[in-house]
Amino acid sequence: MRIGLRLTIGFLCVALLVAVVGFSSRQTNQRVRSDVAHLGRHDIVAVVDGSDMAMALHDCHAACHELLEASTRGADGAADAKEALAEIRRSDVAFRRSLSRSHEVAAAFPPDGPAASRMRPRSLEAILDDLGTQFEIHTKLVDEFVALAETDRAAALDFLEHKDELQINHNMLPLIREYKELAQGDMTSRVQDIAQSMDEADNWVSVITLSGMLTAVALGLLFSRYFRRRLARLSQGVGEIADGRFSSRIDMPGQDEFSTAAAAFNRMATQLESTVVSKSYVDNIIRSMHDMLVVVDGADRISVVNQAVLDETGYGEAELIGRPLSLLCGDDSPARWRNAERQELDQQWLTKSGDAIPVQLSVSELSSSQDTALVVVARNIAEQRQTERTLRRTLADKETLLREVHHRVKNNLQIVSSLLSLQAKDSHDQTVGRLFRESQGRIRSMALIHELLYRSDDLASVGFAEYVVQLTGQLRRTYETPHCRCDFQVQVDEIALDLDRAIPCGMIINELATNALEHAFVGRSQGTVRVSFTQVDDEYRLIVEDDGVGCPQGVDLTNGPSLGLKVVDSLVRQLGGTLETESHNGARFTAVFPVASAAEHRTDLATH
Repeated sequence: MRIGLRLTIGFLCVALLVAVVGFSSRQTNQRVRSDVAHLGRHDIVAVVDGSDMAMALHDCHAACHELLEASTRGADGAADAKEALAEIRRSDVAFRRSLSRSHEVAAAFPPDGPAASRMRPRSLEAILDDLGTQFEIHTKLVDEFVALAETDRAAALDFLEHKDELQINHNMLPLIREYKELAQGDMTSRVQDIAQSMDEADNWVSVITLSGMLTAVALGLLFSRYFRRRLARLSQGVGEIADGRFSSRIDMPGQDEFSTAAAAFNRMATQLESTVVSKSYVDNIIRSMHDMLVVVDGADRISVVNQAVLDETGYGEAELIGRPLSLLCGDDSPARWRNAERQELDQQWLTKSGDAIPVQLSVSELSSSQDTALVVVARNIAEQRQTERTLRRTLADKETLLREVHHRVKNNLQIVSSLLSLQAKDSHDQTVGRLFRESQGRIRSMALIHELLYRSDDLASVGFAEYVVQLTGQLRRTYETPHCRCDFQVQVDEIALDLDRAIPCGMIINELATNALEHAFVGRSQGTVRVSFTQVDDEYRLIVEDDGVGCPQGVDLTNGPSLGLKVVDSLVRQLGGTLETESHNGARFTAVFPVASAAEHRTDLATH
């Protein structure tokens, strides 16, 4: 029989006894609840109603005295007299209500209830009938009293003290006391019945509970003996396996869970017996690793090393096992490597001769129930470090060469600019001189880019804000004359542009600003050119505007006579952008192009 079935049968036996206890308790609770409910609905209500009737008579008698007192004050006591009459009527209503409820309660008393077992001189209903008759007499007396109080106060007082008080004290209050005594007697008898029922239920519950406890103890002892013998056999088998006797087997016939566990244990022992040789196989793999492997115990002492550690450090295995890891890593304690899932860091390990080996460590924790070990894999990165140093030197040489290239390009462009300047001075034709000056400006805009790259730490991009400030300064110095003062207003975001976009943007600014300086302020002594370059989302926005005469109507950037505007249109297209022209209170040119370069844009399109 399986353990689950055995336990189920035992639990069912105990549960049956518990159910009997519960059923008995439920029956008792229902009976007690019924008696308590009847006690609250009838007995207590009867006692309370008796007290309410006595209180109503007292309130009525007090109101009669207040009526007499108010009548002596004449018109001043009219309001009090009216209130006293109202109190008399309220007392009458309260008494009748309590009397009616008492009749209902008396009618609900069962004829075989606890009160029926007592020898009562008469029933509750008979007492209430007499009380009702006496109350009607009392009502008539009160009405007569009220009539006398209006005409003859002395006669009314005598009538109240000798007739109404006599009616209340000798005829009505004795009946009320008798009614309350009978109701209290019924309540006492019912409480005694409830206590007796609870005592009987307690006795039954005690007997059945004791039986359940004895049954549970008997079943517990039986199951304990059965489980103890089988667990002892399983424990013995586990101990034999722990001692290394993998040929041990557990013979436990049957169909219960212990037999199933014994069969699983035997299969496990068979697998262990067949795989115990794999430890040497794993050891061979560890020892044949090219990287150094060290296992450190909880006390930071070396417990396992592979052959690579011995080859790299020159130590023997016996010289390392049991020694602290600081023998290899120096003062860098492995304590800081703990409490982390995985760490990779660079260190200097020491050989037996004291030489330092640069290594890259990979550290991970190996937790068991007894200890938390560290598995440290170290790779000799001396060759890698040498390669990195070589690459750094090569990169530094290339940066120096590139910086020198920018410097030479800048110098060559300045030479060309100087030659153009000399040629312009030798020319007596103003048109030719202007063309030389425009070409000189274009060359200077490119030379300035190379100068900034030469002075910059980043050889791949230019700080465009600084570039625009210097470029506009050159233009102002070139075109400003004593007769016309030109101001530049520059608003450029701190943006770094690569060479492929910095040169076209610089030439666009040069062409548009030059065009404004030459044509926008003719006949004026002062003018302003505004240059702004901002990034809006994924677009750059370049604006060059002036407050001069504006552009001619219908200007064509592509086919017009101005070479500068043709160059601007071509450069904007090269950047993959668009150019808009406005002429209102001056000329305004707006170039918008994507943040990604045109080449990058074409690459993305080809990829997709």
